[in-house]
Amino acid sequence: MVVEVPEVSGRMLLNRAPGESSTDVAARVVEARSFAAERMPFADAGSDSPLHDVSAEATTLLEQALNRHHIAEALAYRAMPLLA
Repeated sequence: MVVEVPEVSGRMLLNRAPGESSTDVAARVVEARSFAAERMPFADAGSDSPLHDVSAEATTLLEQALNRHHIAEALAYRAMPLLA
């Protein structure tokens, strides 16, 4: 999934005006997870691991392939936007 977001200027980052509170952000995260759970009821929205439903043996084989063939680097390169 790719989510397009507008570029943030340095001036905006250095602005000392108050922003959103952590409580507001946390509430939005809870709402987003609830929305995702409704759309995909069998997905584990709380899991940080994309391999949570893959066996340990399959995970080991995948890790070996990634290390041996530099697949991770290739995938990361393909995911990066090309800089002109």
